[in-house]
Parts: sequence; C-alpha cells; structure tokens
Amino acid sequence: MCGDTTGLNGNVATSGTVTLSPGASVVFNGAVAQTTGSLLSGTIRNLTINNSHGVTLSKSVTLVRTLTLTSGVLKLDTNIVTALSAAGGSSTSYVSTDSAKSHLEMSSVGSVQAEFPVGTAAEGFSPVWIQNTGTADSYSVQAAMDT
Repeated sequence: MCGDTTGLNGNVATSGTVTLSPGASVVFNGAVAQTTGSLLSGTIRNLTINNSHGVTLSKSVTLVRTLTLTSGVLKLDTNIVTALSAAGGSSTSYVSTDSAKSHLEMSSVGSVQAEFPVGTAAEGFSPVWIQNTGTADSYSVQAAMDT
C-alpha cells in the first residue's frame, strides 16, 4: 500500500508480509473492536482511530506525522506509538497505556504546548501537557493507575 489513506473496518489477518509505505495513512473505523495485527509494524504517515469500540495495537509503530483520535480508545498493550503530534483526545478517545512497557512518544515537542492524550482503562482519560522552552525534543508519557 502506498501514499494513500486506507480505511479498515475489520481486523487485519495476514499469512505473509504486509508492507506499508512511510507515506501511507491508515484509518481504523470499524463497528466492532479491532486489532491491528502485523499491519502497523514499522513507519507510516498518519494513524486515525475512529472506532467507538476501540483498537488494540499489536506492534509498536512510528508515525511520521499525526495520531488522530476521533472516537474510541487505542490500547497499546506492551507497545509504543511514536508520533510527531497528536490530535483529538477526550474521555471517550485516548491512548491507553496500561502496561508498564507502553507509552506515547512525541518526537518534536517545542515551544508550542503539546497534549499527550493518554489514560488507563481503570481511570480513563488523564491527559498530560508538555511545553518545552528550549530546543524541540522527544518526550514519552505513560498514564499509570493511581494506587
């Protein structure tokens, strides 16, 4: 798949190798909970979550541009999402970082405040905002359950 947007309504199951170009944009917009399978290993341009039932990430992924959260929770399990930026985020649409190994990383946080739309299954949406007054840098955020 090359430089276009691909919308996925179901789970992705492959018996071979699927390679997306770094220019590909993927939209998960199913009517039931979805799992990314091996589709999202590596680097793509944009990822949009628009599934109120949620999407589970099977492998870590790097986004050259934006993670857009329109509807539904992106469950990372033990994976990492690295993105240039994130758009959206609400009590019904965030990145769930329930595992000690999972986190959301933004690769170029600078003088403009960046929102990390994270949360946990138990406590919900708990966004973090970071503004860097120095040179743009990468930051990783993980929400953890309050004990």
